[in-house]
Amino acid sequence: MGLPPAMATRVVALLMLTMIDSGESKGNRSSHRHFKTVTAMSPLQYQKQTRLLKARLLLIAHGRSVAAAAHEVGYESPTQFSREYARLFSRPLQKIQRKSYRQ
Repeated sequence: MGLPPAMATRVVALLMLTMIDSGESKGNRSSHRHFKTVTAMSPLQYQKQTRLLKARLLLIAHGRSVAAAAHEVGYESPTQFSREYARLFSRPLQKIQRKSYRQ
């Protein structure tokens, strides 16, 4: 009995990111190709999406400020974070912030 497919994909992706971050597969095209086969995105895209999803959780469920959420997930620039957030979720942060305060 193995892991459910979604969980297996996440585990493989995290292992691949760890290898890439540690330099074990730096410049290794086959690692990047395998990562993309498993996740349907590049390691950088996967890392960015994972950070933004975690930030969204921090903003909505935990009431963090934009700057605090951006910093907590690894962004140095709240402006860059806001731009990438709006691109991924197709809505500006202001709408998310106002909506979460009303709930």
